[in-house]
Amino acid sequence: MIHVRQFRKQGGMMARLKIWLYDQIRLKKLNSPFGYAIFLSLALVISVAIAWIGSPGCFIALGGLIGLAIVIGCLISTPFGFYFTIGYCFFVFVIKRILFPADPPLGSASEVTIFATFLGIIIRKIAHRDKGWSHSRNPITYIYIVYLIYMAMEVMNSYGGSVQGWFFVYRKFLELILFYFIALHIFTDMKAIKFFFKFWLAMALISALYGCWQELVGMRGFELRFLVGNPTIFVLDFQGGQFRKTGTLSDPMAFGILMAVTSIFSIVLSLGPFSRKHRWMLLVTAVVTGMGMAFSGTRTATAIIPASILLFGLMTITNRKTLIFLCAFLMIGSIAMFGPFYGNSTINRMRTAFIGDKDPSMQVRDIHRHNIQPLMYSHPFGFGLATTGVIGMEFNPWNPLARFPPDSSYVRLALEMGPIGLALTLVLYFLLLKVGINCFYRARDPKTRYFAAASVAVLFAWTIAQYSQEAVGQIPGALTFYPLLAALIKLREFDKNRGNDSTLAPVKA
Repeated sequence: MIHVRQFRKQGGMMARLKIWLYDQIRLKKLNSPFGYAIFLSLALVISVAIAWIGSPGCFIALGGLIGLAIVIGCLISTPFGFYFTIGYCFFVFVIKRILFPADPPLGSASEVTIFATFLGIIIRKIAHRDKGWSHSRNPITYIYIVYLIYMAMEVMNSYGGSVQGWFFVYRKFLELILFYFIALHIFTDMKAIKFFFKFWLAMALISALYGCWQELVGMRGFELRFLVGNPTIFVLDFQGGQFRKTGTLSDPMAFGILMAVTSIFSIVLSLGPFSRKHRWMLLVTAVVTGMGMAFSGTRTATAIIPASILLFGLMTITNRKTLIFLCAFLMIGSIAMFGPFYGNSTINRMRTAFIGDKDPSMQVRDIHRHNIQPLMYSHPFGFGLATTGVIGMEFNPWNPLARFPPDSSYVRLALEMGPIGLALTLVLYFLLLKVGINCFYRARDPKTRYFAAASVAVLFAWTIAQYSQEAVGQIPGALTFYPLLAALIKLREFDKNRGNDSTLAPVKA
């Protein structure tokens, strides 16, 4: 094994820094002046914090040091920042409930890690004098840049109010776009994309298992305290004589949507040309996440599963395995929806997802949409960002839309960004699906085709969920949605390179 010191003089500044840190941490195990300085500084900071503030100061100082180490890790390693952010967002809400009622702003930490990770990419490009972003040149990137420009122009909307509200919404969207660019940067080969898929499924499976534990064993004391201490949340979560389950996520809606799309993704891949071991693992993941979706009581999540499966069936209708699966899926779904099971509140709530306008909740939403349409049509650029719903009451309480519940991402976009903004959003979603479908039909590698088919089915599910929920922007679901776009782009690129091999032939759907 060649010692890393032989390579110290090779590469740029960031490369030498990484080698030096590797030497100090991995090889010397911090048994060096650098390590002694770290531990001495840590001891001094904790001692001073305890002396001045007491034991709470110790925990604050320790948390600050841990946070600083994480930020440095994000700056140095892009994959670390990427996967840490996803994993953190899967479990941060459980941490907040345990620390209740202190309720620290732990959710903002994900913004710091995203910006730090992206800043690390910029620093490395500057250090290596790399001015190109060739991996970002694709239709999805271009349409999102247009979208960002349009959202930036909304700050000049004469009907808009609070600049702070506009900045809050714009910052949230910008950080997700940066996460998309981070994903494009780290998806350098098929191995990296497969690792992302595995990591996503593993995190979702853990969250689903916890949701099943909440249903079958019972919710923990700190979770019940959180629900009882928030009357508004209590009313929304307590339905049909029981609590809707949240798993490790923020609320039942975010949990249900993410579990549904994970189940869809696993089902589609389980039909692909993978080993028996992997197919069984995918089926187990699909069943467990499907149970988590059911226990969440999110009717939108229930409705998007058959719609996405139908799209996948149309894409692969000539495949015998697909036809068998569709028949089995239709049979199981019919039994669940129309079978003589009336005492189970979970099944009863799932059934209400398919009664359409007979549902009282849907009737109220339709009335709201009908009443607001004249105002929507008369303002082509909308009323500005952060003017509707709960966020509107926080930033623009004087606005007439502040108390209007949009109950739909499309309705909110039409009101805040106008019909023009809604049309731009629909074009955006059309291009996303078009890129994915093109990747599926043009791919030559069978596994790539199924990765693309599963991604398209999931993206279609999210676009449908947007009709009745704010589905795409929820954390950590959004940290799956945007990397999935990057994965689709890279799948097509890698398959093109693979297709240069003349021994490969096109594969029939």
